[in-house]
Amino acid sequence: MFPPFRPTSAWPWSFRGLLFVASLVALLASTRLAAAPVEFTFSLPASATEENPFARDVWARVRLPSGQVEARPAFYVGTDRWAVRLPPRQAGRYQLLSASEATRAGEIALAHSTVGPASLRIAKSAATSAGPVRVDPRDPRRFAHPDGSPYYPIGLNYPWDHKNEGTASFPGAFTLFEENELNWVRVWMCHWGATNLDWPRDFKETPAPPPGRLDLATAERWDRIVGLAEKHDLQLQIVLQHHGQFVAGGGHGNWHENPWNQANGGFLAHPSEFFTHPLALEATRLKYRYIVARWGYSDHVFAWEIFNEFMWVNTHGLADPSATLTAWHTDMARHLRRYDVDRHLVTTSHDDVLHPAFAAMDFFQPHLYVRDSNTNVRRFDLDPATADRPLFYGEIGHDHFDFLPKQQRYSGHLDVPQIWPSLFGDNFQSAQLWYSYNLMPSGRFGELGALARFARAAALDRRADLVPFSPPVRSDQTIPHTVLPAIAWTHRAPAVVPVPLDGSEPPTLGSVPRHFVADEYPKNTLPGRVTFAFDLPAPLSARLEIEGIRPGAALRLQLDDHVLAERSWPALPDAPKAAPQAPGPDGVIPPAPEAPPLPAYLTAPPLPEVYPLVLPAGRSQLTLNNPGGTERFHFVGLHLDRDIPLLAACGRRAQDLVSLWVWHRTAIWKQENPAPATATILLPDLPAGRWSVEWWDSFAGVPAPATEVEHPGGTFELATPPVARHAAVILRRR
Repeated sequence: MFPPFRPTSAWPWSFRGLLFVASLVALLASTRLAAAPVEFTFSLPASATEENPFARDVWARVRLPSGQVEARPAFYVGTDRWAVRLPPRQAGRYQLLSASEATRAGEIALAHSTVGPASLRIAKSAATSAGPVRVDPRDPRRFAHPDGSPYYPIGLNYPWDHKNEGTASFPGAFTLFEENELNWVRVWMCHWGATNLDWPRDFKETPAPPPGRLDLATAERWDRIVGLAEKHDLQLQIVLQHHGQFVAGGGHGNWHENPWNQANGGFLAHPSEFFTHPLALEATRLKYRYIVARWGYSDHVFAWEIFNEFMWVNTHGLADPSATLTAWHTDMARHLRRYDVDRHLVTTSHDDVLHPAFAAMDFFQPHLYVRDSNTNVRRFDLDPATADRPLFYGEIGHDHFDFLPKQQRYSGHLDVPQIWPSLFGDNFQSAQLWYSYNLMPSGRFGELGALARFARAAALDRRADLVPFSPPVRSDQTIPHTVLPAIAWTHRAPAVVPVPLDGSEPPTLGSVPRHFVADEYPKNTLPGRVTFAFDLPAPLSARLEIEGIRPGAALRLQLDDHVLAERSWPALPDAPKAAPQAPGPDGVIPPAPEAPPLPAYLTAPPLPEVYPLVLPAGRSQLTLNNPGGTERFHFVGLHLDRDIPLLAACGRRAQDLVSLWVWHRTAIWKQENPAPATATILLPDLPAGRWSVEWWDSFAGVPAPATEVEHPGGTFELATPPVARHAAVILRRR
């Protein structure tokens, strides 16, 4: 045996230098500065029982710098190699100890060979928190970081690469997010964005992976997306499935492209079989396990969103669609949590927050596409005050702004104003804009940054005691008072809507429907009735106007117990069936005779109908509904013989802090430069004291110099500056 090799001072300096450099290189090879993730790669022998490597339930045990040993799911990276990832929450040495496989017979130890170092030294912790965002244990209606600091999501959807190149546009987009102090983004796994692990973008040219296997090139794209979210400090909500995959036909249907469709060589005869077919269930569970194993290390993964808008999927063939979809969501949520060591949030999206599938979710996430966002984005079908989990609109857009030309709707100028009132809603989170690809090219991205800066300056991101309210407004600049439809094709129960006379704009006005669908309409879950509640100091003349009357519709207009108008429009008769034609002498069947034309009164579109009425003094209720019809009509508005101020407002308040957003009722959506208006906002019961008033430019996100006023207590009259579109203000008690 030779003695240990130890260089001494007798050795030549050049050789000692080489040894020092070699030692330093070896040390640096296993030492990294703060970076995510900590990753070990290892190879395993082939399984004797499982041919699909993605189906192997491999786990790795890693010793942390603290000495604690942690087991995490490993994921396949190709050529008999697996990897395991950990968040670098501790500085020091991480060491891969062992690998094992969970089988039906129990856990089996595996002989693994490391590829690269078996230990890594992290010179400095890179984690910005002690784990992912969670539901705040002190207030289940809000989010918090593990250290207890509040998390208030402000961002927008960036669902796929808008350059259609996989991930090319993400770096620039996420840079804009960070520059504008946004902290939330939602990205889809979708084939056209080249981000679906089991469905290639060019599915006709590139074969899809067999069910249960995944595309590793797509996984590498997600490595880049998650890495970019970490770099720019964004919380990433990842959408695992979307409704189009299982919708046949229509503008959003992708079933004809689905590789699991039998028409494309797959194994599903109908979209609804995705939720029941054993192979679909098993392949989906394997994919979800892989997703958690590969990206669950990241504290910047905000949530796994199991499904985008599952209310739209085709459910033909399911005996009880609601029960089936609920059971599927419950099973997949349980499966995700089984492998998610760090317990990221789990959610789904559906318009109906009362759907039983939400019982297995960590927060509610409906979407909102209505005619009036100013009221609707502040209200929910579930009372957030009694909710047992957070609630916010994960998408909001202008799809039903049918009162505006399409070119104007997609110009980008009306996107951020839809989000502003959500800061002052019944819940505690901001709504999230859908149309990012309108906002970015228009150069208006900074408007969303302005909203984010105001929200933080007004403490909306951290104070749970700020109560939403709709203040009265007084002004000499007015417009005729018309109660307009606020929702379009929205599934909502019929509502009683109080009509305020003080210039306020409460969220309850958001329940007025545009389309009155008959009670007997097939599968009707749309409103066919609304009741307007009044408390008038004197009798008031009014006109109720409808249009778009379909043959088969019916109308009843009732004031308290008195029917003011009742009529119906004849339905179109069934088309007469032509008698079978016998062949002529030449053996040719002659064309069927044309059916006689329908009478003009059945085919001509009805003119708008206007119903004059007088509302009595005191309390009364005016009810409009479509009783017993088979078709619908459209509500235009209830025109009251009085005026309301041009400006309206909504806000949040506490004893020491008030914040408000003020908008111009007629100019907020206009593209050209409108004439500004002024008003006085009434703040009842404002405590006495010295208050500072700080008006904000809601487009630039900067405040004007604050003024101070001494308030004796009671109602405070806040005079607005000229408001052309919208503005914001913060009042602080000194």
